[in-house]
Amino acid sequence: MAYSTALTGLTAQGSSEFKGLCYSNNDTSFTMTSSEFANSGFKYVVNIVDNATNNEYKFYIAPNAAGSGVFNAKTIFNQLVPTSLVIPDSDDILIQITEPLLSDKMMVNTFEIELYEGYDVAGVFTEDLSVMVTYDLMCIYGKGKGNFLVMGSNETLPIALSECFDNTIGFNAETIASRINIPLALQQEVINWQRVSRSNVTGAEDSAFKILSWIGDDSTYLNNNYIFPSGTVTGFQFDLYDNEYNVVTSFNIPYNYGAGSLYHLPVGLKNLLGGYIDQDEADATTFWTVFAYGGLTNIQISAKYGFYIDDDCKHNPVHVYWLNQKGGWDSFSFIKKNERSIEVEKKRYKQYLGDYNGATASSPFETKNYSRSLTEREPIVKTFINLTSDWVTESEFKFMKDLFQSKSVWMVDDNVDGYNILPVVVEDNNFLMRRERNSRKYNQQLRLQLANEYDTLNITASEYPIPGPDPCVFFDTFTKSGGSTQITVGSNYGDACNLVVTSATAGRFITVTVSDGAVGPVAGETYYVQIDYTNNTPAPATTSAKLGWIKLGSQLGGGSITYFDLQNAGTPIIATGVWGTSATAPLNYFDLKLPSWGTGTYSGNIYVTIGFGNCP
Repeated sequence: MAYSTALTGLTAQGSSEFKGLCYSNNDTSFTMTSSEFANSGFKYVVNIVDNATNNEYKFYIAPNAAGSGVFNAKTIFNQLVPTSLVIPDSDDILIQITEPLLSDKMMVNTFEIELYEGYDVAGVFTEDLSVMVTYDLMCIYGKGKGNFLVMGSNETLPIALSECFDNTIGFNAETIASRINIPLALQQEVINWQRVSRSNVTGAEDSAFKILSWIGDDSTYLNNNYIFPSGTVTGFQFDLYDNEYNVVTSFNIPYNYGAGSLYHLPVGLKNLLGGYIDQDEADATTFWTVFAYGGLTNIQISAKYGFYIDDDCKHNPVHVYWLNQKGGWDSFSFIKKNERSIEVEKKRYKQYLGDYNGATASSPFETKNYSRSLTEREPIVKTFINLTSDWVTESEFKFMKDLFQSKSVWMVDDNVDGYNILPVVVEDNNFLMRRERNSRKYNQQLRLQLANEYDTLNITASEYPIPGPDPCVFFDTFTKSGGSTQITVGSNYGDACNLVVTSATAGRFITVTVSDGAVGPVAGETYYVQIDYTNNTPAPATTSAKLGWIKLGSQLGGGSITYFDLQNAGTPIIATGVWGTSATAPLNYFDLKLPSWGTGTYSGNIYVTIGFGNCP
């Protein structure tokens, strides 16, 4: 018996032929060939294990004309790679991170693909696991760029999972140089420049949120030729410049690895503010650069990214974020005129006026001027946002192309939504990409629709929640009805009374009647008794002598007993239980037995309440 397999469509090869990286929207195909394909009922079996959930998806493939089986995992990978912007197990938004995040649960998933076969044995379909071949793949959302390897190789530096501006060659570099007037030294470098807008929600001089995502696998799925080799990257270098090309500040952020993970790096000034830079440094920054460094001499290892501030004082910017086809998040700020519009879809019905069913001769049919014949059903309200960019270059048109086909788009409006990030969908079906030597002649317009009708309301949480009702009902009348003469009940104080003990000896007890006017405790109810003392009792003669008790219900009735140690001042005596249910004894009593007291006077408050917990 011979069984062989082949895998096509990998974006990056792993440490063996059975490992690697693929994109969820690309064809990733498994081809299986077996010498047993002529057996009755023969099928190739593909079992895909989702490592995030441990769910299994099994498929049975009939042989093709050549006797082989072919299975394209593109569709199932596309469905099983998560694309939400919300960090798992939290309400935090990825693009708002202020510290690096290493995660194997966002825009990435790992799979175990088991390939084997089955056929009829004595009339029963039987799976043959002895020929199983297993592949382990890391899968990122997107297409890459025609299977272009974004991690780098022996010839190219690794880049982030972000669409690059082509502003690093020819007239593109000159365009950027004229925009921000960068110093000559930076003009001579290959830098992937992106412009970001100021964020003016609070008047502070910082930028919109911005992150860069990188491959963070620790060589579990990828060959070291394709990624930052484990242990060679020290971190990321940030250099911030003012408008006179002076370095405002420089700092480093460490890099981390994890099996099948992506590493998300905060790079916007708003992300870095407070943790890596202060407000004065943010105010002074005009542009900044980021790159990965490491090796024995801490040289540049990755491509370099540059960001520069684009200001517009006339309009409030709207920042748009989208999941691109490389598996990371890109963003662009629309800083010119933006408008909101509301479209209302209405459904109405007409009804007859007057009460036909209830009319009588003594109360005949009639209509009123406030009667309504045309009635409005609950309308469907849609909110749209029309955005306009500043002048954009040809390379920026290319940068934004993924925005128009992204399945996950979000928006921050500095002026309206209190800097909340809201899910939106792109209404435009056509995207015209200008190509005129990067002259700044064109604006890009974009029409969005809010994906959540309640765009500014969080109905699951409130900063000022409505307080719940008081769970306690207080009794405020206490009367001594038995027990030692050395223990008395003093004056009442609202929902408490004063207990006075005078030179009581060990084992003394008091029976207290409890009521609220004429109403007393109810048999079978759960009650709560607390007695607070501010004085220590003398040390008892024996260990057992220090224990007293509170019994809910008189000594003659049923009830629950709580024992206590009265040696520590300030520690309340608490009894919780079901009030006595004896039919032969009063039910509005509780008994209090004291341990050894010696001489002196001790006092404390007695509380009796319905409810649970420390009510007083």
